[in-house]
Amino acid sequence: MPCKTFGKCFVSTVRRFVPADENQLQSLVQPLQGPGFSWDDLLFSAELVQAQTWVYEVAGTIQSFVCIRDSGEAWEFTIVATRQDGQRKGSMKALLSSVMGGLEPRRHIWLEVHEQNLAAQALYQGLGFRQTGLRGGYYRDGSAALLYTWSEDKPLPSV
Repeated sequence: MPCKTFGKCFVSTVRRFVPADENQLQSLVQPLQGPGFSWDDLLFSAELVQAQTWVYEVAGTIQSFVCIRDSGEAWEFTIVATRQDGQRKGSMKALLSSVMGGLEPRRHIWLEVHEQNLAAQALYQGLGFRQTGLRGGYYRDGSAALLYTWSEDKPLPSV
């Protein structure tokens, strides 16, 4: 019987980033470069190492990843990305649900998203995030960044 997410049944893994993953993650984000994702190679490489980076892997291929920073008061998701050919298949929901469930408690989790990225907005809202602000003209195309917050009064998502 085919699996719902990827059409075939494969074991999926959520795990910490290791340096050997960097080339695969660089390849993953290359097609995503644009107004809503414009990390240069040097800053991107640094963020992978300096943040807590988690990956969602299926059959040896990283489908999604998230970089997380601890600000003391809150966790901040600094990079959230899914392979272009793997979008809308549940990998990011599974990754964020798993990671959020394992984070040391904080009052909030913060992230920002391009105002035109409706799929990501729906995902975050489905995980209990709510829009709490807007940074006008934040992206290089002049679009706003929508600020989202998950608060401790929300139940943690389940996979």
